[in-house]
Amino acid sequence: MSSYLERVKQLAERLVATGLASASQMLPCTDIEIGDIERAQGAPLPAAYRAFLKLMGRGAGELFEGSDCFYPEVLDAKLFAKALLVEDGGGHKLPQDAIVILVHQGYQFYYCEASQGENPPVLHYLEGSGVRQSDTSFMKFLETSGADYERPNEELLEDDDV
Repeated sequence: MSSYLERVKQLAERLVATGLASASQMLPCTDIEIGDIERAQGAPLPAAYRAFLKLMGRGAGELFEGSDCFYPEVLDAKLFAKALLVEDGGGHKLPQDAIVILVHQGYQFYYCEASQGENPPVLHYLEGSGVRQSDTSFMKFLETSGADYERPNEELLEDDDV
């Protein structure tokens, strides 16, 4: 198993262990679906992103809940991002090799550039604010996002006691 697949698998196990997902909610994409995503993006998918799709590309419990990043919604992500950029009028354009990995609530999206390697930096576009780097790599983005959803068991107990 590649190191990217192993890291995504570890994240999936953490999500299950913390109760943010069940094993049955870890829904992989098929190779055909991954090919559909690649065609919709118009650029080769980085290996780290491909590993995410292979293990949880159709769903991952509460991870990214409320965002369009899972198949089949992700098929329209690049088109949506381009439309948002035009609507926002800030003059920013997506690079030709952009892979839009997540659209959130219609006013922001995350993307990486295929030419930046197997585990590229992730960029964040926020309507009215432009682009900034979100994370130094796709795996860091994924792992940080997963950590944002986790809460220690003590906090869960404290919330229940109120």
